[in-house]
Amino acid sequence: MTVIVVDPASIKKYGALAVEQFTKISQRLQNIVGAVITVHYFGTNAYEFKTKSGDMAVEYATALHKDLKQISDAVRTATSQIAKSLGGQPITLPASSGSGVKRPAVAKGDGTEEANTEALEQLIPEVKKYFTAIDNLLDAHLKHLSDTKWEGNAKTAAVQAVRKFTNEAKATSNKAEQAITKYIRAQVDAVTSADKTLG
Repeated sequence: MTVIVVDPASIKKYGALAVEQFTKISQRLQNIVGAVITVHYFGTNAYEFKTKSGDMAVEYATALHKDLKQISDAVRTATSQIAKSLGGQPITLPASSGSGVKRPAVAKGDGTEEANTEALEQLIPEVKKYFTAIDNLLDAHLKHLSDTKWEGNAKTAAVQAVRKFTNEAKATSNKAEQAITKYIRAQVDAVTSADKTLG
């Protein structure tokens, strides 16, 4: 025998928190793009660096969007089943999270070459901060879903599916973080190496 227990208030609270978390994920994705685009670094190499790193961040956002859509679909399917059988409204999460992230146009500048090595160095921990925030939001979302006052096979299936997609999203995040920070580090090393005194 399966005992089905659903607390509508708990489900509604989870839904509100989930929408807030997905919205924040979109903001952090845009933060990553903004950080690499606006760093104090100008000139020909800077243009190439900002364009490529910005594109890498957008590619990550697009990939993460696919994982978030799977999470959203799993939640909507489970809560739709509840609504049909027990009443209430299904929860729809903003599956567009990540899909609207764009890279602003990078200014080519006036020919002046300028690099603030400290700003470039600080770009790595700044970007890492946003990646960590995204991972924390994904974990918090899964926890809030698990903590809902909702018992039954539908919840078990939903939590299992969301846990799987959350792990996939975090793997996507980790891969992108390594690629972007590696690219930033290579640029930092190139700039500092060029500034070394010969002899």
